[in-house]
Amino acid sequence: MTEKRNCNHCSTNNKLERVRCKKCGWILRSRPHYEHITDALVWSYVLGQVGIQLGIGEETPESSTFGVTMLDVLALYPMVYPYLPLENLGEHLFKQECYLVTHLVFVLSHYGSTSLPRSLFHSEYKFLHRNVATAVTLKDPGELLDCLA
Repeated sequence: MTEKRNCNHCSTNNKLERVRCKKCGWILRSRPHYEHITDALVWSYVLGQVGIQLGIGEETPESSTFGVTMLDVLALYPMVYPYLPLENLGEHLFKQECYLVTHLVFVLSHYGSTSLPRSLFHSEYKFLHRNVATAVTLKDPGELLDCLA
């Protein structure tokens, strides 16, 4: 989770006791760390494709498994639902949420080589379609449009 003192709208660092950002007035909230989940998802996918588990900590003789698989990362997804609009997250966190959704689609479709059934990914397709105009306004539509292609 993000620290409550970091503004999700303008990325300003605030004192922990503040309720609103000192720079932009945004309400300070803790949110899932979308960027870390995206990184773990992509790396676990890429490494899994070549037969390597994403390692955490140190391997010891007592631990037979110490790696993280893509399934472990996907188990974090209930924490990010429902997907939220820009107005609820602020620009910085919203962009990170977009990257998370697009990369979920990318890795599960093997970067476009497999078509994903819309019935199973209704929330993701709805989020992507609903936010095309927002992504264009933020001058960052590329990956979002790639997912819809």
